[in-house]
Amino acid sequence: MMKRSELHIQSAFVTFLAIFLLNFNVIASGSNVNSSGANTAGAGSNTEASGTQVIPSSENARAVFNLNRSWLFHKGGFEFGYNDKFNDAAWEKIELPHTWNASDPFDDDDGYYRGTGWYRKRIIIPEQYSDRQCWLRFEGANQVADVYVNGMFAGRHKGGYTAFSVDITPFIETGDTPNLIAVSVSNAHDPYIPPLSVGYALYGGIYRDLDLVFTMPVHFSLSDHGSCGIRQSTTVVNGDLTVLHARARVTNHTEKNVKTQLQVALKDPSGRLVNRKDTLLLLPGGADGMNASLSMEVPDPVLWSPDNPFLYDVEYTLLVDGKIADYQQVPLGIRSIALDPQKGFFLNGEKLFLRGTNRHQDFQGKGSALTNEDHVRDLKIIKEMGCNFVRLAHYPQDPAVLHACDSLGLLVWEEIPLVNYITTDPAFYENTKEMLREMIRQHYNHPSVITWGSMNEIFLWGKNARRMRTQEDPVYAGQVRQLALLLDSTIRAEDATRFTAMAVHGSSDYARYGLTGISDILGLNVYSGWYSGELKHFSGTIRKAHERYPDQAIIVSEYGAGSDSEVNSNTPERFDFSVQYQQLYHESYLGQMKEMDKLTGAAIWNQFDFSQPWTGGTIPHVNQKGMYTWDRRPKDVYYLYKANYSKEPFVRIASREWNVRAERAGKKGNLEMQPVKVYTNAGRVKLWVNGKSYGTKGPDITGTITWNAVLHPGENQVIAQAIKSKKNIADTMQISAIVLPSQLVLINPQEVDLAINCGSNVQYYAGGNTVWLADQPYVPGGFGYVGGEKMMLQKDIALKGTGDPALFFQYLFNPESYHFDLPDGKYLVHVTFAEPDLPGEQRVFEITCNDQSKVRCEVSSRDPLSTSAQQAVLNVTASGGKGIDIRFGAISGEPVISAIRVTANSNESL
Repeated sequence: MMKRSELHIQSAFVTFLAIFLLNFNVIASGSNVNSSGANTAGAGSNTEASGTQVIPSSENARAVFNLNRSWLFHKGGFEFGYNDKFNDAAWEKIELPHTWNASDPFDDDDGYYRGTGWYRKRIIIPEQYSDRQCWLRFEGANQVADVYVNGMFAGRHKGGYTAFSVDITPFIETGDTPNLIAVSVSNAHDPYIPPLSVGYALYGGIYRDLDLVFTMPVHFSLSDHGSCGIRQSTTVVNGDLTVLHARARVTNHTEKNVKTQLQVALKDPSGRLVNRKDTLLLLPGGADGMNASLSMEVPDPVLWSPDNPFLYDVEYTLLVDGKIADYQQVPLGIRSIALDPQKGFFLNGEKLFLRGTNRHQDFQGKGSALTNEDHVRDLKIIKEMGCNFVRLAHYPQDPAVLHACDSLGLLVWEEIPLVNYITTDPAFYENTKEMLREMIRQHYNHPSVITWGSMNEIFLWGKNARRMRTQEDPVYAGQVRQLALLLDSTIRAEDATRFTAMAVHGSSDYARYGLTGISDILGLNVYSGWYSGELKHFSGTIRKAHERYPDQAIIVSEYGAGSDSEVNSNTPERFDFSVQYQQLYHESYLGQMKEMDKLTGAAIWNQFDFSQPWTGGTIPHVNQKGMYTWDRRPKDVYYLYKANYSKEPFVRIASREWNVRAERAGKKGNLEMQPVKVYTNAGRVKLWVNGKSYGTKGPDITGTITWNAVLHPGENQVIAQAIKSKKNIADTMQISAIVLPSQLVLINPQEVDLAINCGSNVQYYAGGNTVWLADQPYVPGGFGYVGGEKMMLQKDIALKGTGDPALFFQYLFNPESYHFDLPDGKYLVHVTFAEPDLPGEQRVFEITCNDQSKVRCEVSSRDPLSTSAQQAVLNVTASGGKGIDIRFGAISGEPVISAIRVTANSNESL
């Protein structure tokens, strides 16, 4: 092995090597070992107090050590960050996985950091490894990574969602000398690397695991597009016999010809040997990636399926002179798949409807830097909901995700991050193809994967990087089609055992320019009743798709509606983000899908709320369509799908997101006719509220039952009970009711705290004692507006400067007045508002309370993507039984009001 001192002498060679590697897209090493770490040696390697990691000795032919701990990080780019003399004493101490964007996409500052970050770490490599090959294996770094070892350039990788490895053998020193590893990572926009635009945060950093790998000079290849160097597939001959086809790519780093023996042993989960076969291979000196292939019979195979995710272990051993030169263990699931465009998907010869969801990889507070345990938790949640299918949107995901899908029994659609639009340049095409090859070769051995996706909603934007309704450039559209054909053919050449897929949005451009018909599966992203149209239009959209594309299997690749657990309504409407509208949406879609016998499958958008910078809604910068919140709390609608998809008998009161309610009292001082919903797969259910029975009902086609019940002031106990398979199944919860007097004049003026979500049909509750009530026209004895129009902010406008963004998403436009029939007393009136028209001229209006106090409001925004919350506070006295009358006067532009809160004013000095 060359030492660093020898390399310094050969400066001309080093310069040539660096230039060569800088232009070489580093080919990666996959992590296709089993989750038990059969190929991992010394997982508990030392880290000294100085931060230098000491690699322990290992006798394993392949030794793998995790390098996640004890890194130094600096956000920002500069020259010579790889230099050993560079002073990094002030750098931040971090551990991997890591992203520098865990919080900044979601604050009030414009944009988020997209640039360069530097990582540095020192390791000591024992002399024992002086005759080994040494690799750094990254599971993912977003999105361009330059790797340096001991000041010398070792390699570059482009693309943020696939693994890669770097051969650092020529650059390391063994013995007591620390080796400096420095990695420069950039998530800056690059017109030649997809994705160009995304509906999620493009997190930067080394956000997946990083390993140090030692191999013997003869080993399974680590330079096959990120794969483990092994490819296996099966052919089901009949129900009693399967043939395993195994291929291994082998590398010889010596200068001599080497005779090798490849042993392949198939074992069941208990470790029992099922079959074994050997083959010989003569490796020329310097050979990189010679193939050794063999086939063996699998008698009496146990088939893999979502109901029985049975995994064999295939052990690959490489022998040189009778000694183990390399070893890997790869799980094997035996299954057959087929598609019939008119009948759907078949697994192991039986039709299976793909009950699915989509999954993004980020998590609140962590960004994309999730642990393997985080990933596995997410997949368990999906499985427990009853899904058998998951679309990994919109990029290849962590190896732990694919392993979890294999072991849990979840079928997978995996795709590359080609979304919205393309750059019409050969460099872009080649980078996209490389991502596709890496994804397929790295994840080829996973039985869970049934289809590879090439692109998503590629006509959503035009080549000018702007969202478009219609593609008006036929030349550009033709170039997109050529890329679609190229990628589809690449998938078929790489993997003839699976299907190709493409997802499209509701545009006729795909058919007009010939993109439909290319892939085996056409994924339809359908949002009838959310972005446009009505809920009932969903079934018609799918029926027409089957008529237009009879030769393609149809999957609803996305459908969903956003919700906010703090926003609830008895009168839900499209785009209000209420819990109840999301429930209504999914109940409607599920009911319609039960009548679609040709539909292959459907995937909810999304299983978890996820990052979406530059979007609005009631939670800015977050896509709120999840079955779970971003921090992984279940929404009530999750249990709708469990009622339809899971075999586990259960009853769930689906009102936990509305467990605090406030309204004016009915005739008997209670909240009357309040809906209580239950999701169940257990047959007839009986409901009690505060010990009173509301009768027994059976669920509708979607497992939904709704009662109207009376809630008393304070805590109310709700119990739902059913009998399934002779077992009592019950659920219970508490609903807190805040009851206002039917006449507001009955309130003690010293206790007044009345909050109105102006222009909105929803209640907003974020904790504490205040519930922001839905708005209404003025009702004598109560409150309400006179004149004006209820409006919503544009969905892409994000709100700044408030902890209560839900109050601003809907607003009252150009009201004449607002009236509260409160008792005589002294009050503070808080009026909040934000500019809804962006950008626009300055809006000026006056607010006057009881002709006593007046405030001039000036509001404007020059930012086309955000607006800021503002507030005016007025001191007012109600007297003579006239309550509070708030008047709005336009000076320049119409008044806009988001919320009004009236509180008692106990400060006599005001």
